[in-house]
Amino acid sequence: MVNFEKYKELGRQVYPNSEFFTYDKTDFAVGLENSFDKKMKSLEEVLAKDPTNYKANLSLGQLIYDTLNPKIEGSTIAV
Repeated sequence: MVNFEKYKELGRQVYPNSEFFTYDKTDFAVGLENSFDKKMKSLEEVLAKDPTNYKANLSLGQLIYDTLNPKIEGSTIAV
């Protein structure tokens, strides 16, 4: 994560208008995992360090909602 933050800051300086360099651990906690349990664990790790992280709390709610109400019939994780 140290290198992630380092290069994210460098990218933000070189490309200040790019939204790519505004991503944080929450974006990767959900995006890199492919199962409900792994996504939940990743989000819980983020929230354990920062319980007031709005984005992580929102992602947790969306993950639970999308899992209970999948957009694709028979899917356990919404696409």
